[in-house]
Amino acid sequence: MNEESENDIELRNAKLSLNESTTSICEAKQANLPLSRNTITGLNFLVYNYIEKTLASDLESFANHAKRTTINQSDVLLCCRNNQKMYSKMKEFIANLEKKQKRAKREEKIKKEFKIDEKPKKSKSKSKSKSKSKSKSRPKSRPKLKSKSKSKSKSNLKSQK
Repeated sequence: MNEESENDIELRNAKLSLNESTTSICEAKQANLPLSRNTITGLNFLVYNYIEKTLASDLESFANHAKRTTINQSDVLLCCRNNQKMYSKMKEFIANLEKKQKRAKREEKIKKEFKIDEKPKKSKSKSKSKSKSKSKSRPKSRPKLKSKSKSKSKSNLKSQK
């Protein structure tokens, strides 16, 4: 029951949003003649019914014909194919949307790489501090190794003579 009420709320919100959009378009486009409230309500009803009945079934049919379970942008473009202006605007909108998505993916990838790069830097700084402490002890041990190797080489030389 919760799902039904959530769906009802979403549908009501969609209708309100559509009503606001229709009203704002009518107010922006009105020339010399003002539109009555009933005219705007009628347009809103017409647009909603077109979306609900015609457009929705067309989109489903196009997706089913392509053997897909999801409606995608190619289905929307097919719905716009008879109106050249709308078709070109939709293609432009889709192209801009794809650019934004690619840019967002690139930025996300860069952020991930940056976070990955930060972690090794921290471990490198730790290893540097360790290596500094090791480097202090190394000079003491290195001469011993060299002196041992020299003594071995001297003994090798003596044995060769």
